[in-house]
Amino acid sequence: MDEKQLQEQFVLWLAQQVGAVTEDGQIDEAVLQDAVEELGEEGIAKMQQQFMQEVKQAQIQSARMGAKLRYIDNLRSV
Repeated sequence: MDEKQLQEQFVLWLAQQVGAVTEDGQIDEAVLQDAVEELGEEGIAKMQQQFMQEVKQAQIQSARMGAKLRYIDNLRSV
């Protein structure tokens, strides 16, 4: 995942965390902006750290599933 995609994912994740996503899945920018101002730089840094932990956890889970699939494929080819 490149830097731009990661930033986009973070904005979407942050919007979901602060309740700035409307029922139709769009981001309410006014609500998001208010939340960002309320959180401040330190709060955003903490949220970014939490987001990165979730991303790493998802990558680990994905790697585990890939390893299991390779193992199953190896068993089938024997």
